[in-house]
Amino acid sequence: MNDIWVCSSCLSINRQRDNRCYKCGARQSESAAPIPGEGPGLRLESAIANRSVRAYQSSVPFALIASLLIVALAALGVVILVANLGTEQAVKDQITAILNGAPYDPNRVAAQLDPAAGAELARLAVLVAAVIAFGAWLSRVVGNIPVLGGGLPSRSPLRVFIYTLIPIWNLIKVPGILQDALYRVEPSAGGFFMVAAAWFGLVGSWIVSFVGGWVIGVGLVNGLFNAPSREAAGQALQRSIDQSFALDAVTSAMVVIGALILVLLIVRVERRCAARDAEVRATVLGSADA
Repeated sequence: MNDIWVCSSCLSINRQRDNRCYKCGARQSESAAPIPGEGPGLRLESAIANRSVRAYQSSVPFALIASLLIVALAALGVVILVANLGTEQAVKDQITAILNGAPYDPNRVAAQLDPAAGAELARLAVLVAAVIAFGAWLSRVVGNIPVLGGGLPSRSPLRVFIYTLIPIWNLIKVPGILQDALYRVEPSAGGFFMVAAAWFGLVGSWIVSFVGGWVIGVGLVNGLFNAPSREAAGQALQRSIDQSFALDAVTSAMVVIGALILVLLIVRVERRCAARDAEVRATVLGSADA
């Protein structure tokens, strides 16, 4: 099955699903040249030609570091959720005590907040490290695509790394870069749904948290202003605390699922890159023996 086409204008190799040549912009319908032989053979020829300019550089170390950090990030989210459970109960107990005329005890809540605050700082540090490691891995993968016979990606490895580090921009650009890299090394399975699921888990959790927090806040304000008594106001406040914890539980589960899918994507790309590299090496050795 041919999954690539060659531009007759500039002789560049393109993916079959691309309507235009990545290099000169010519339309596939007008510039697709006949391919001598099967697509995989042409891909191997392209990989061998590119290896005369640049050697294949393994991305396994970056993949391992990024995967461990992503898993650690998800685990810290669970740790924080468990810590917040104790904080939630302490706050609710304080609200009940105040409604019954007891004084506010700040030490009770502070004792529960300290572990959660430490875990939050740790999660922030791991998040920064995970983003850097993931960017380094994806940059290395993109840099290896030409020597694996996947054509020339539209973005350079340096640009991919920079895009990964820019907040918000990385949420827009990185999913497409990852899906493109997966398609180029494994054309038979583009991985769109896996990339979308990982994006929904990791990015969608932030959106759900923002929208859910806003809805809970509006409900709390309405409940406090319309409460006929102090007891009713206290119940509205406790209800909002329960809703906030439930929202945290949902978003934490989304992050864990998204992180696991992202790690599976990393493993999938690495396995396919290793298989492509083995094909090219076997061809080179076979040619040398001949």
